Amino acid sequence: MPILKMIAILATALAVVSVGCAGRQPVNINSPIVAKPDATPSDIAKAIIRAGVNSSWRIVEQGPGQLSGIRIQGPHTAAINISYTTKDYQVSIRESSLSSPDGTVHRTLNRWLQELDQQIRTQLLAI
Repeated sequence: MPILKMIAILATALAVVSVGCAGRQPVNINSPIVAKPDATPSDIAKAIIRAGVNSSWRIVEQGPGQLSGIRIQGPHTAAINISYTTKDYQVSIRESSLSSPDGTVHRTLNRWLQELDQQIRTQLLAI
């Protein structure tokens, strides 16, 4: 198994374990890019947008290195910001009907973000 795939699998497993232990704390994703070395910012953006489609997020470009996403499911919505370089990406919650004023979030939102992160990793490996 290539080393990049092993690293991605280990990073994903670590993220799943840490999120599972987090309870109602919000998931903030800050992950390294595991893709071919000559992947361009455009390649990265396209991979993240494809990942969104695969996990029920609508993701659009906002500018260089910046994307935004929204997911609507039943009465719940979530909006996120995604920043990226060719080295890493970060996903942060902008607003959500699944968030409380005290900063905690419903586990459904964490699950949505975990699914998105897994899809991003999968799409990046396919570049």
